[in-house]
Order: sequence, then C-alpha cells, then structure tokens
Amino acid sequence: MHQLVGKSFLSDTSTTTTSWLEQYIPSQDQRQVQAFIDKAIKAKKPFELAHQVIQANRTLGWTFSRAIPIFNAMGEITEWFGTASDITEHKQAEEALRQSEQRKSFLLRLTDALRPLDNPVAIESQAVRVLGEYLGVNRIGYAKTQEDEKLVAVTLHYKQDVPGIEGLYRYEDYGPQLLQDMQMGKTVVRSDIARDSTLSDAEKAAHATLQLGATVHVPLVKQGRLEAILFVHSQQAHPWSVNEVSLIEETADRIWTAVEAARVEGDLQVSEKRLRLATEAAQLASWEWDLVTDTVYWNEQHFRLLGMAVQSEPLQSDAFLNHIHPDDRSWLTALLTKSITEQSLYDTDFRVIREDSAIRWMHGYGRVTVQEQDQPLRMSGLMFDITDRKEAEVALRETDRRKDEFLAMLAHELRNPLSTLHNTLLLLRLTRGQDETLSLDRALGMMSREVNHLNRMIDDLLDVSRISQGKIQLHKERLDIGKLIREALEAARSQFASRGQALTIKLPKEPIWVDGDATRLTQVVRNLTTNAAKYTPDGGQIDVTLEQQKGQAVVRIRDSGTGIAAEQLQAIFEVFVQVSASLDRPQGGLGLGLAVVKQLVELHGGRVGVDSLGLGHGSEFTVSLPSLPDGGLQHTSAGAGHATKAGRILVVDDNADLALTTAMLLRHKQYEAHTCLSGPDALAAVESLQPAAVLLDLGMPGMDGFATCRRLRALDWGKHGVIVALSGYGQEEDKNRTRDSGFDGHLVKPLNLQALTELLTKLLSISESGT
Repeated sequence: MHQLVGKSFLSDTSTTTTSWLEQYIPSQDQRQVQAFIDKAIKAKKPFELAHQVIQANRTLGWTFSRAIPIFNAMGEITEWFGTASDITEHKQAEEALRQSEQRKSFLLRLTDALRPLDNPVAIESQAVRVLGEYLGVNRIGYAKTQEDEKLVAVTLHYKQDVPGIEGLYRYEDYGPQLLQDMQMGKTVVRSDIARDSTLSDAEKAAHATLQLGATVHVPLVKQGRLEAILFVHSQQAHPWSVNEVSLIEETADRIWTAVEAARVEGDLQVSEKRLRLATEAAQLASWEWDLVTDTVYWNEQHFRLLGMAVQSEPLQSDAFLNHIHPDDRSWLTALLTKSITEQSLYDTDFRVIREDSAIRWMHGYGRVTVQEQDQPLRMSGLMFDITDRKEAEVALRETDRRKDEFLAMLAHELRNPLSTLHNTLLLLRLTRGQDETLSLDRALGMMSREVNHLNRMIDDLLDVSRISQGKIQLHKERLDIGKLIREALEAARSQFASRGQALTIKLPKEPIWVDGDATRLTQVVRNLTTNAAKYTPDGGQIDVTLEQQKGQAVVRIRDSGTGIAAEQLQAIFEVFVQVSASLDRPQGGLGLGLAVVKQLVELHGGRVGVDSLGLGHGSEFTVSLPSLPDGGLQHTSAGAGHATKAGRILVVDDNADLALTTAMLLRHKQYEAHTCLSGPDALAAVESLQPAAVLLDLGMPGMDGFATCRRLRALDWGKHGVIVALSGYGQEEDKNRTRDSGFDGHLVKPLNLQALTELLTKLLSISESGT
C-alpha cells in the first residue's frame, strides 16, 4: 500500500498530463482514469477505482485505489489522501473464471450443435460455423490431406467479409516450416504475418493474396499421418491468446471425434444393410432366441422355409422344434441344449416337415451371443434350405457306386474274351492245330466272336465319351428306315438262330423316310435287338415292328425275356446301369448300350422308352423318330454294288505283326500287298513299287504318319496316289486332321476288312477317273 499525494494530481481540470498518470497507467486507460478523477474533483467526493497499472517490471497489473479530498478554509480541495491495493491475482482469477465459463458455454453449444448430426460433412460445417461466430474471425475451414500429405483439399465452411478459398493448396508455399511442424503434430500460430521475419516476401505475398493477417493451423495427426487441418484466419493482425488457441485445438479434436464416430456409425449401418440384403438374397432364415422367456424372433424367410404364414410377434421355441422330423428331433434338441450349456457352436444338418407336409433338409448354425455372469441369456443363428445339395450328394454317391460297379464289370468283361483268346491261342500253339476237338475253323470262330465282343465294348465306351463331350457329328441323309432295319437285322440273324430264338420283323409296305445317320441308326437297332437277345432265354421270341404314327417313325422291339422291375425302367438308360450288377450275371456287358441308344436317338430329335409288366414278363423298347414326307430317292449305301478291284497296296506300320496280317488279308481280297515298317522305308518303296494306294499308320516313331504323308504328296506319285490313314485314333477331330493333312480316307484299328475293301474300291475308282 502506498500514499498518493501530488499537487498536479489535485488539479480540477478535466485533462491532465501529470507524471503520475503517464508513469503508472497504461496509455489506453489514461483517459478513462483521468475522467473518473475529474468527476470526483468536481463532485468534491471520495472515489474508489479498480484499474490497470504498469508494475515495476513493466508488466501490467491491477490496483484498487481509494482517495478522500482534503479541503481548505474556503472549501477548496487542497490535496487527496488515499491508498492503492494490488489486486492483480484477484483480477487474474476473475478473468480465468470468466474465460472458463465462456469456454464451457462454447463447448456446450458446440456439443448441442453436433449431437443430432450423423453426416461427416455436416458435422465439419456446423462445428466451424459455431467456432467462427464465437471467435469473431473472418474465415475457418477444414482441409483434408491428399495421399502425399503435401497437397490439401480445402472445403470452406465459414467465412465473414472475405472470399472463399475452396480448392487444392500446397502448404509449402506458405512457409518452409508450416507443413513440417504440422506433420509433427504442432499447432502453428502466426499473429502478424506482415511482420513475421520467418516468412519470405513471396510467402507473405501468398498470404496477402488470401487476405491473411493472422492464422492458427491445428493439425490432426493420426497413427503418424497428417489426416486433416483445422485453420482459423483473421484478415488483420491478431494477438492470439492462449485460451483462443487452446479452444481451437479442442474444437479440432471434437470435430475429428464426431466425424470418426459418424463414419463408423455410417459404415456399421451400411454393413448391417448389406448383411440384411445378403441374408435376404441368400434366402437365409435368421433367428434370435431369448433363453430367459423362451421366445424366438424369426425373420420372414424363417416362416417361408417352414411353410408358415409370416407373423410379427415372437413365438415359443416349440414352434420350431415341432417342425423337426421325428427321427431328428431328439438328437437335435440335445445338440441345442449342449450348445447352450457349454456355450459352444451349434452347426448341423437336419430335416424339417413343412406345413404342407413336404420334407426338406436344412442347415442350422448358431451360438450364445449374450450372457451375464456366465449365464446364457440369448442365442442367435441362421437356417437355410440345403435340400438340393443333399439330393445332389445322394445322386453323386449313387453315381460313384455305379461307377465302382462298372469298373468291376469292365474288368470282368474284358478278361472273359481275353481269356478265351489266350486259351485258344495257347491250345493251338501246344497242339499245332492237330487236336480234333479244337479244329481250326472252331478256334477261328471262337476268337472272332471274342474279338467282335471286345470291339463292341470299346465302341460303346468311346461313343459314351464322345456323345457326352459333344464330339459326335451326325452325317444325315434321307433314309428309308424300314430298309435300314431289314438290312441291320438280316446281318445278325445268325446271332438269334444260334440260341434258337425266333426273330420276326414286321415292316410297312410303303417306305417311311427319316433324316438320319445310317451308321448311327443301324447301331441303335443292333444295340436294342442285341440287348433283347441277351435277356431272352434260348427258344424265346423277339418281335421288331415299324409303323408311322402322327409324323413319327415308331420302332418297337418286344421280347419274351426276363423283364424289368418298375423302379428300374428309367434308370436303365443311364450310364453304367444294368438290370443286374452282380458279377455272376449270365448276360454280361458293360451297361452302356442303352445309354448310347438314348443319346443317339435324342441327337436325331427322337425319344426312346421302355415298358415291362415286371420281372419274368418280357420288355418292349420303343424308338420314335421324326418322319419326312413321302417320296424321294432311296438311300444306297456307299460302295454297294461295287466289285472289289484288285491293285497294288503298300501297308506301312511300325508293328510288324500288324503290317504282315493286314497284307495277308488284302491278298485274300486279290490285292498285291507289300509292307514296310517306317516312313523313310515307305518313301523308297513308293518310288520303286508305284502302288495304287498306301495304308499308312499315324503313330510311328521318328517320321510319323503325318510327316510321311506330306513327303509322299511331294513326290510325282503323290499327285494321283491314294493314301489312307490306319490308326487307333478314330474321333471326329482325328479324321478332320488327317483329311486336312492330305489323306484320302481314315480307317480305325482293328481293321474292318469289308470297310477297307469298299473304301479302296471307291478311292481307286475316283483316282482312275481323274475326278
């Protein structure tokens, strides 16, 4: 406390320049203090005044001054007597309290403004608007950094008396340390940019372009990366207080927190929506089971899967359990109880009986999702229909079973003819053909039958594979189906006669025309009649009839054989299926013939079926093919009516035995046959022999058949000579390849002598005519 005494201080003038005021009162407060004292002098009354003073250390403080006037005899104030108390700490406490209350009031207002918002952009906009109005600044914005952190996208949300600055900015243009400091998480405060010695003239000019007198930049660094910046701009220089900077920093943090919460909530909503859509799209039935009240909440799909009307109210758990198939109910209930008790996964397949009595397979999945003090309170899960999958699994197991049976039958069927061939050859070698009980004719007959049997099995196997892969190409023409049936069965009559079976053929007098592949339709007729003979006992009856019905050529093959059980009437047309799959069955075969028939008939646009009154009552197979209008030329088989013309033939095959036997067969057909075992030998032989035709194996080592054919075509002989491929490869693409490589024909091993002689007759005739 000190006494305030001074004559000049006692002046009654309204304006004073006393040394006391100049020395102790801040310049901005001097006029106000002098006016207050002048008023007291004029009123001749004591005064009390709280005012700022300049302290001894030249800092500002606060003083509370009290003074009373002293009068002379004339009633004039001669001097003042007073005291001054230091109230700086008190004033600072008051100011801190005021600022604290203002801060709380602002943050409360900010919280209220952001609470109803769930959109990140709206949150940013509202937050900076509230902050801008509170601080009374010119511009506040929110900048989001790009991938390299050097560019920021500014989206301005608040401005007052200044233009907007939305767009992309490079922060390095506004000071060398600005970006670096912010990347380190430091708030950058500039109170007077025009006088900032750390900025170059160019950088000050860049600030001036944006009307920046003072700025605060608060970085938001998350996980080591500068994600966003809250900036505050003042058009004029501004001494930012500690409280202002702190408030801006807290606002930045609250914006980030609110935005992230909104983003997470938005992602969660999107995720939940996607999950709901996925659940609906996948036809998943979801359920929530309150274990305390035993009530279950189902979605609509759950009701649909059980064939129930959709209900909005929860149901008791019995509503589900009562739909479980009786054979599955007890173990499924036990599994659910165990899953709840042990809080383990419930995951199983089971059957339900729908409201319409249909039985469906379901997959159930769930677990306890809410518990309290180890007490399970709620269980959640999904259910979906897997009936198609279960049926497919059953079908797959059945297919696997049939395949296994087929492989066993294949081994059995292949070994039987091979065993006969092996035994016959061994006996001929041991007896040198001198055993009267095994004459040469009988041995040849036995071996021929077994070879034909092997050929048929191989053909069936290849046909099933080709048809299933779409590799069968039909060569259709206008055919008299009756004539085709007669020719196919006349060639097979001996098969029926050997077992005393009666074969009757009933055909219409007028031809019935179809558009078909003669070879493949002949195969259909022979497969069906061979099948009938196989399952008909010796002395039985087989009838084949043809008639036209409603634009269809209908072929029926009826037998008096073993018949077919009702449950197998459709299955017998499937691959690997036979009426009897036991290895001791007397009929034999691979179970492929009828599958080939069905596929070939369907390729012709027809259908095949079978009827039987049951085991022991015979069977009737029916083939229906679309018929053509009457009239037209009758079909003549290629080569029919042509006599075999002898000529010189060269057989080329690296298998010496096969080349020799093929040449021997040709000689029996009056051909002059020669052999060689390689491509180079063939080139030399053709030059010397000048054969009419060359039978050429494809799979020879070194120079294969294709290379040999090209070399032969380069010779003078190759301009007119006939080259026929003889190969174990017989698919359509193989024939196309040989044709494209310069071959005139393609025959498949083992050699069909009749097909060979017919082809040679045709090709040599064409060659001689020069066409």
